[in-house]
Amino acid sequence: MRRAIEEQGAAAQVSAADLANATLSAQSALALAYVQLRENDSLYDLFVETVRQCQRSLDITQNQYNAGTAVKSDVITAQALVLAAQASEINTGVARQQNEHAIAVLMGLPPSELSIPHAPLAQGIPAIPVSLPSTLLERRPDIAAAERAMQAENAAIGVAFGGYYPDFTLSGAFGYIGDPFIKQIAGANPAWSYTFSLAQTLFNGGFDRRAGGGGARGL
Repeated sequence: MRRAIEEQGAAAQVSAADLANATLSAQSALALAYVQLRENDSLYDLFVETVRQCQRSLDITQNQYNAGTAVKSDVITAQALVLAAQASEINTGVARQQNEHAIAVLMGLPPSELSIPHAPLAQGIPAIPVSLPSTLLERRPDIAAAERAMQAENAAIGVAFGGYYPDFTLSGAFGYIGDPFIKQIAGANPAWSYTFSLAQTLFNGGFDRRAGGGGARGL
């Protein structure tokens, strides 16, 4: 019984660790979506500047072609660069909207109710103290779940070994027996019973033979 309780307790802790792991996964997805959104903001600023520079280069090439110092292929190449930069700018804006919608969903909000202002990606990285012990890894929910699962399996082995020992059961009951129609002139008779059983594996070759006994008495 003790090993069975230990097994069930470890199984409950596994469920709690799995829940914590699912929560951590959702939080990690939220953080990743935010970082990607800020990355899209930085890329958008970069492509806006790229489009401006490519357009300026196209204007110069067009003027050179009009003056007779450049060929038509140079103008076509400059136009292709402008179109490619504009396409990248549009794709970055679409990716930003997708990440913003993902953030809203992970926060439990409709996408239409969340609007994140444009801002560049932070350049600095949070400082991690070198004094942090490696034992912090043991606090990861997935590692804790694996540890508790192993503990539950060990307890299950103890439960299986417990099947080789006798199993005693003692139960009893007490009450009253009487006729409800004559309860005013005759009281109810007390009655009690007890049961004792013993179970022991005699032979384990694909089936079990159990021995048991019991008794009952009433007044």
